[in-house]
Formats: sequence, C-alpha cells, structure tokens
Amino acid sequence: MKQKVVIIGHGAIGGAIKSLLKIKPNITINLWDIDGRRVKKKLPLIKTVPQADFLFLCIPSRSVPPVLDTIAPMINKKTVVIAVAKGIERQSKKFIDQFLASRLGQKQPIALLYGPMLATELKRHQGGVGVVAAKKITTGRRIGGLFSQTTLATEYSTDLRGVAVVGVLKNIYALILGIADGLNWGKNKKGWLITQSIREMTRLVKKLGGKEQTVLGFAGLGDLITTGFSTDSRNSQVGRLLAESPYCPLSCEGCISLPIIVKLAGRERKKLILLKALFEVSESKHQASVVFKKVFNQTNHQ
Repeated sequence: MKQKVVIIGHGAIGGAIKSLLKIKPNITINLWDIDGRRVKKKLPLIKTVPQADFLFLCIPSRSVPPVLDTIAPMINKKTVVIAVAKGIERQSKKFIDQFLASRLGQKQPIALLYGPMLATELKRHQGGVGVVAAKKITTGRRIGGLFSQTTLATEYSTDLRGVAVVGVLKNIYALILGIADGLNWGKNKKGWLITQSIREMTRLVKKLGGKEQTVLGFAGLGDLITTGFSTDSRNSQVGRLLAESPYCPLSCEGCISLPIIVKLAGRERKKLILLKALFEVSESKHQASVVFKKVFNQTNHQ
C-alpha cells in the first residue's frame, strides 16, 4: 500500500525532500506552494491534505500560522505533521512544536526534522543527517522509514522541546559564525567561537525546557557547523553582511528570533556574551568589528 506524502512549500528544502522521496515506488507525493510557478500541476489542498499519511511543512516559520489557518480543518487526526522550519511564532512567542500543538491539538502526531540538511547537497544526493524529534519514538521511526534507502540518514529523539529550541538557537549562532567569516577571523578564534556558542546554547536549552545533550547532537552542534560555515546558508550570508554593516538589507530566521530569545533568556543573558554582542550589532546597530573584538579580548583576560 502506497504512503501518501504532501509537501507544503516547494522551495529549496521542499524540493530537496521531494527529490529524496521520489525514488521510492511506494510513496506518492503531492506538492503545494503559494507561488503557482513553483508547482505547475498542483491539486487543491482539500483533495490532498485529508488523505495524507505524512504532511511536511517546508515553509518559513512566519508562514506557518496563515498556512495552518487554511489547512488545519482538513488534516486527518492520524496524519503525521512534520515541520522543517526553525523559528518562533512572533505573536505567541511559541516555539514551532508548541505552536503546532496549540493549533492542531495534543493528540495530533507532530514531529520536527532538523539537522545538517543543506538543501543543495540533499538535491545532489550527497547525504545529510536528519534528527526526527517526536514525543513517541514510534512516530519518529515511521518518518525514518520514509527516508530508508535514501541519502538522508535519520536519528530519533523524544526531546521535542530541546530540538525545537536548539534549531532556533542554531540559526542565531550561525549568524555569529557568519560575522566571524566576514571579519576574516582565523581558525583559532573560530574554534573559541564555536566552543563559546555551544556553552551558551546549552544554558539556553536547559532554561527553555530541553535536554543539555541535545545541543551536542546533530540538530545542535552538527547543524551549527554546517549552517555557520556554508555559503549556501541564509543565516551565514546575513552574518557576513553584518560584518560589513549593521544595516543589513536581508533578513533571516536568526534575525527574526534573536530579540525574542534575548527576552526569554531573562537574567541568564548576562552570561551570554555572544548573544549580547550579536544583539548590539543587529538591533543596536553597533559595528561588528568593534563589538566582537571587545568580546574576544575581554573573555581572554578574565
């Protein structure tokens, strides 16, 4: 019996997931995108969503609320809803796992697919690793089964909150690694930067309800390195532009989430020197070269 997959969003990552799954004869794929030019032959959502065994949300976090407004009444209660977006819903300040549960109900099977998964490499079948996070390990294994015999390896986690939080933090700290690239920092200073980033991410994940060990996994450290040093990464690109000027014309998931995370950090932010430095550059418009030189020098004279 064929498994029915619906992919909402036919951008880079949606196209990559399609390219992985289309080689499997036991899977049927239906695509939908708000941009009609991306999907030439798309069926109405009312015909595909209610029949889906798996529903992938391959859209930016800011697009999740309006899309759910449309499709939530159509989703079968047995459909596994998988989010690839890493972000926080602006109005409610909820992480993606919390937001999906609030809209779809606690009984709806919900999962996150995060990790070192650059879309350009997945499309070329060069491999990647996806952490499938769900409350029940059986849900994770069902999703993992979709990707068996593809070039995407999967690992399972029941730390749904930790994976949701670390996905957001990864985007923020990837901005900082992009700034380091833009400032032409050497490998020694980048080694310090990654270590300090992991320390801060661990503090935040623990404070926000996740497990510390999730930070050191593929969804945390693995994706941070992949995203932070990739020229294909939007967050890294924006970071490199911020190194030149705090008045960056581009936006990204990391920029959107930054002020919310700073607020959620509360008193903890005093110890988060990189997070504070990024906020000074991105939000207060201070020069990155001055801010990060000061942070590095102060840290190494403590």
